[in-house]
Amino acid sequence: MRGSGAAASAGSMRGLARYGLDALVVLGALALGTLGVPDPARAVLLAAGDGTENTTAPADDPGFANVGNRGGLSAVYIGNGWVLTASHVGVGPVVFGSNTYEPSPGGGFAFATTPGVSADLIVFKLKKNPPLPALTISSETPPPGAEVTLVGNGLNRGAATSWNGISGWLWGTGSATRWGTNLVVSAPLDVTVGKIVTQAFYTDFTQPPPPPSEATAYESQGVPGDSGGAVFYKNGSSWELAGILFGIDSFVNQPAGTALYGNKTYAVDLAFYRTAILGFASKPACSDGIDDDGDGFIDFPADPGCYTATSGTESPACQDGIDNDGDGGIDYDGGASANHGVPLGPPDPQCDVPYRNSETPSACGLGAELAAVLPLLQRLRRSRRLRGNARV
Repeated sequence: MRGSGAAASAGSMRGLARYGLDALVVLGALALGTLGVPDPARAVLLAAGDGTENTTAPADDPGFANVGNRGGLSAVYIGNGWVLTASHVGVGPVVFGSNTYEPSPGGGFAFATTPGVSADLIVFKLKKNPPLPALTISSETPPPGAEVTLVGNGLNRGAATSWNGISGWLWGTGSATRWGTNLVVSAPLDVTVGKIVTQAFYTDFTQPPPPPSEATAYESQGVPGDSGGAVFYKNGSSWELAGILFGIDSFVNQPAGTALYGNKTYAVDLAFYRTAILGFASKPACSDGIDDDGDGFIDFPADPGCYTATSGTESPACQDGIDNDGDGGIDYDGGASANHGVPLGPPDPQCDVPYRNSETPSACGLGAELAAVLPLLQRLRRSRRLRGNARV
């Protein structure tokens, strides 16, 4: 099936492939290892300004915060606990904002371009959901000429340079997630790197004005570290996730460590793989076939944290192995089921069932409700006493 999903390992892709007139460079650990760049978080390279701008979300935000740092590369949170990234980036912890989110132990799932032929795209799930909105996956490839927004953790811009009369920039160093813009050039095409074949579209790095120029206001180019980053497309009035960054083209014999005008940035065409992606992302945690919380139990009814097959978490407060309310009690069973049968402490008396999502006592009985009506009862009592005195 075209665009289907299958189990995958977290290994890194290696090698370069010839494509057209240029050499496709995988954006990831291979190039970074060659350069020995120490900074773990980087950003797309901008042509405009001094190259340090756009490290916060634009006013018309497509989903900037959904792009996280995955081991010095990039990954995109699409919702319901699921993360998309390039296969050569692999499965692992992802940093969103200042928080690190661990992956579920189920591993990643790859996507096939044709039966038996994998794409440079995987999806994996996090143990805990970051407080981020779900993204809409594009159902159509952005058309040629459409402006898109790129977000990634690639190398910052270095000094200006040129080669064979072509201007550009050296790859620099940096440590911020950044966004930029560009125009889609191609209709969908297959890009081959080794045995990996990915349906993709690309953008072309264009020198800014003076005219004539087709450069966008924040013209950008992918560089090492951007792999797994996002390409957003505004379809009408709504932003959609249209691509995942995975490769760049350079001119034949182009000096290493440079971004020159005319280079291309390749993105996985998510419209092609959309049905398979939604097949993962739409499933509730308690029926997704994954041990989301790593406790050794999978889905309803096996996982005690699952109330039904449609429950959205396998690790509610009363079965997550944590003393959430700080009273010394842990879960319904002392945390044993969340810790492979070994209790972590005494049970929490508030957890009468494992799927309860709070360890704090409810406000029922003679608690908050009584406090609210007590002043009214006192007024009624005083009123009755006054009426009684009047009758004497």
